[in-house]
Amino acid sequence: MYACALNCKEIVAFLLSTNPTNLCAQNNEKQTALMIAASFGHNSIIQQLFEYSKEKESEENKNFKEILGLNIVDENGFTALHYAVFYAHHSTITLLIEFGSDPNIPDLEGMTPTLMACIDEEQEKSLSQLIKAGGNLYHCNHDGQNGYEIANRESVSAFKSPQTMQPQYGSF
Repeated sequence: MYACALNCKEIVAFLLSTNPTNLCAQNNEKQTALMIAASFGHNSIIQQLFEYSKEKESEENKNFKEILGLNIVDENGFTALHYAVFYAHHSTITLLIEFGSDPNIPDLEGMTPTLMACIDEEQEKSLSQLIKAGGNLYHCNHDGQNGYEIANRESVSAFKSPQTMQPQYGSF
Protein backbone atom coordinates (compact mmCIF):
# COMPACT_ATOMS: atom_id res chain seq x y z
CA MET A 1 0.00 0.00 0.00
CA TYR A 2 2.90 2.31 0.75
CA ALA A 3 4.16 1.82 -2.82
CA CYS A 4 0.72 2.97 -4.07
CA ALA A 5 0.91 6.14 -1.99
CA LEU A 6 4.40 6.94 -3.30
CA ASN A 7 3.48 6.13 -6.92
CA CYS A 8 6.23 3.49 -7.15
CA LYS A 9 5.09 1.69 -10.29
CA GLU A 10 8.08 -0.65 -10.38
CA ILE A 11 7.57 -1.80 -6.80
CA VAL A 12 3.84 -2.31 -7.37
CA ALA A 13 4.61 -4.30 -10.54
CA PHE A 14 7.16 -6.40 -8.64
CA LEU A 15 4.76 -7.10 -5.78
CA LEU A 16 1.94 -8.03 -8.14
CA SER A 17 4.17 -10.35 -10.16
CA THR A 18 5.87 -12.15 -7.24
CA ASN A 19 3.10 -12.49 -4.65
CA PRO A 20 -0.42 -13.76 -5.05
CA THR A 21 -1.75 -10.43 -3.84
CA ASN A 22 -5.10 -9.79 -2.22
CA LEU A 23 -6.04 -6.36 -3.55
CA CYS A 24 -8.84 -6.16 -0.99
CA ALA A 25 -6.39 -6.25 1.92
CA GLN A 26 -7.01 -3.25 4.17
CA ASN A 27 -4.77 -1.18 6.45
CA ASN A 28 -5.67 -0.03 9.99
CA GLU A 29 -8.15 2.50 8.58
CA LYS A 30 -9.66 -0.19 6.33
CA GLN A 31 -8.23 1.44 3.18
CA THR A 32 -7.21 -0.68 0.20
CA ALA A 33 -4.36 -0.09 -2.24
CA LEU A 34 -6.93 1.23 -4.73
CA MET A 35 -8.26 3.77 -2.23
CA ILE A 36 -4.77 5.01 -1.46
CA ALA A 37 -3.85 5.34 -5.13
CA ALA A 38 -7.15 7.14 -5.80
CA SER A 39 -6.60 9.57 -2.93
CA PHE A 40 -3.31 10.65 -4.51
CA GLY A 41 -4.60 10.55 -8.09
CA HIS A 42 -2.02 7.92 -9.13
CA ASN A 43 -3.77 6.71 -12.28
CA SER A 44 -0.88 4.56 -13.48
CA ILE A 45 -1.02 2.58 -10.22
CA ILE A 46 -4.80 2.27 -10.52
CA GLN A 47 -4.33 1.00 -14.08
CA GLN A 48 -1.78 -1.59 -12.85
CA LEU A 49 -4.20 -2.79 -10.17
CA PHE A 50 -6.99 -2.97 -12.74
CA GLU A 51 -4.89 -4.99 -15.20
CA TYR A 52 -3.83 -7.37 -12.42
CA SER A 53 -7.46 -7.90 -11.39
CA LYS A 54 -8.49 -8.55 -15.02
CA GLU A 55 -5.72 -11.19 -15.31
CA LYS A 56 -6.85 -12.88 -12.08
CA GLU A 57 -10.53 -12.82 -13.07
CA SER A 58 -10.52 -16.25 -14.74
CA GLU A 59 -8.09 -17.79 -12.21
CA GLU A 60 -10.11 -16.80 -9.18
CA ASN A 61 -13.49 -17.27 -10.83
CA LYS A 62 -14.52 -13.81 -9.62
CA ASN A 63 -15.50 -10.55 -11.28
CA PHE A 64 -12.58 -8.11 -11.66
CA LYS A 65 -14.53 -5.57 -9.58
CA GLU A 66 -14.49 -7.96 -6.61
CA ILE A 67 -10.77 -8.71 -7.04
CA LEU A 68 -9.94 -5.01 -7.37
CA GLY A 69 -12.20 -4.06 -4.44
CA LEU A 70 -13.76 -1.35 -6.58
CA ASN A 71 -16.69 -0.62 -4.25
CA ILE A 72 -15.24 -1.72 -0.90
CA VAL A 73 -15.63 0.85 1.89
CA ASP A 74 -13.15 1.94 4.56
CA GLU A 75 -13.91 2.73 8.20
CA ASN A 76 -15.58 6.01 7.16
CA GLY A 77 -17.63 4.39 4.43
CA PHE A 78 -15.43 5.86 1.67
CA THR A 79 -14.81 3.99 -1.57
CA ALA A 80 -11.94 4.74 -3.95
CA LEU A 81 -14.38 6.98 -5.84
CA HIS A 82 -15.13 8.96 -2.67
CA TYR A 83 -11.40 9.67 -2.30
CA ALA A 84 -11.00 10.71 -5.93
CA VAL A 85 -13.98 13.09 -5.65
CA PHE A 86 -12.93 14.42 -2.23
CA TYR A 87 -9.49 15.36 -3.56
CA ALA A 88 -10.90 16.47 -6.95
CA HIS A 89 -8.73 14.12 -9.01
CA HIS A 90 -10.87 14.42 -12.14
CA SER A 91 -8.91 12.01 -14.34
CA THR A 92 -9.00 9.43 -11.53
CA ILE A 93 -12.76 9.88 -11.25
CA THR A 94 -13.06 9.24 -14.99
CA LEU A 95 -10.93 6.10 -14.71
CA LEU A 96 -12.85 4.69 -11.74
CA ILE A 97 -16.18 5.35 -13.46
CA GLU A 98 -14.90 3.57 -16.58
CA PHE A 99 -14.12 0.56 -14.39
CA GLY A 100 -17.66 0.64 -12.98
CA SER A 101 -17.39 2.43 -9.63
CA ASP A 102 -20.78 3.11 -8.07
CA PRO A 103 -21.37 6.87 -7.58
CA ASN A 104 -24.26 6.24 -5.16
CA ILE A 105 -22.59 4.36 -2.28
CA PRO A 106 -23.14 6.43 0.89
CA ASP A 107 -20.42 6.91 3.49
CA LEU A 108 -21.16 6.92 7.22
CA GLU A 109 -22.67 10.41 6.93
CA GLY A 110 -24.83 9.47 3.96
CA MET A 111 -22.61 11.31 1.48
CA THR A 112 -22.23 9.60 -1.87
CA PRO A 113 -19.45 10.52 -4.32
CA THR A 114 -22.15 12.35 -6.31
CA LEU A 115 -23.16 14.42 -3.28
CA MET A 116 -19.50 15.13 -2.47
CA ALA A 117 -19.11 16.59 -5.95
CA CYS A 118 -21.65 19.25 -4.94
CA ILE A 119 -19.60 20.58 -2.01
CA ASP A 120 -17.42 23.04 -3.90
CA GLU A 121 -16.78 24.27 -7.41
CA GLU A 122 -13.55 22.28 -7.91
CA GLN A 123 -15.22 18.99 -7.01
CA GLU A 124 -18.23 19.97 -9.10
CA LYS A 125 -16.14 19.78 -12.27
CA SER A 126 -16.72 16.01 -12.25
CA LEU A 127 -20.42 16.14 -11.39
CA SER A 128 -21.66 15.66 -14.95
CA GLN A 129 -19.69 12.44 -15.39
CA LEU A 130 -20.93 11.13 -12.03
CA ILE A 131 -24.51 11.84 -13.12
CA LYS A 132 -23.91 10.13 -16.48
CA ALA A 133 -22.68 7.10 -14.51
CA GLY A 134 -26.00 7.03 -12.62
CA GLY A 135 -25.21 9.44 -9.79
CA ASN A 136 -28.33 10.56 -7.93
CA LEU A 137 -28.55 14.19 -6.83
CA TYR A 138 -31.79 13.49 -4.98
CA HIS A 139 -30.18 11.08 -2.52
CA CYS A 140 -30.20 12.72 0.93
CA ASN A 141 -27.33 12.59 3.40
CA HIS A 142 -27.94 12.11 7.13
CA ASP A 143 -28.64 15.83 7.50
CA GLY A 144 -31.51 15.43 5.02
CA GLN A 145 -29.77 17.41 2.26
CA ASN A 146 -29.73 16.36 -1.37
CA GLY A 147 -27.13 17.47 -3.93
CA TYR A 148 -29.01 20.61 -4.93
CA GLU A 149 -29.29 21.72 -1.31
CA ILE A 150 -25.64 20.94 -0.53
CA ALA A 151 -24.41 22.97 -3.51
CA ASN A 152 -26.92 25.79 -3.37
CA ARG A 153 -25.33 27.09 -6.58
CA GLU A 154 -26.88 27.90 -9.92
CA SER A 155 -24.35 25.67 -11.69
CA VAL A 156 -25.68 22.55 -9.95
CA SER A 157 -29.29 23.61 -10.51
CA ALA A 158 -28.50 23.37 -14.23
CA PHE A 159 -28.40 19.58 -13.80
CA LYS A 160 -32.16 19.55 -13.21
CA SER A 161 -33.62 18.02 -16.32
CA PRO A 162 -36.61 15.83 -17.13
CA GLN A 163 -34.31 12.80 -16.66
CA THR A 164 -33.14 13.86 -13.19
CA MET A 165 -36.37 15.39 -11.90
CA GLN A 166 -37.91 13.50 -9.04
CA PRO A 167 -41.54 12.55 -9.68
CA GLN A 168 -44.12 14.69 -7.95
CA TYR A 169 -46.66 12.36 -6.43
CA GLY A 170 -50.25 13.47 -6.15
CA SER A 171 -50.03 15.82 -9.11
CA PHE A 172 -50.77 15.44 -12.80
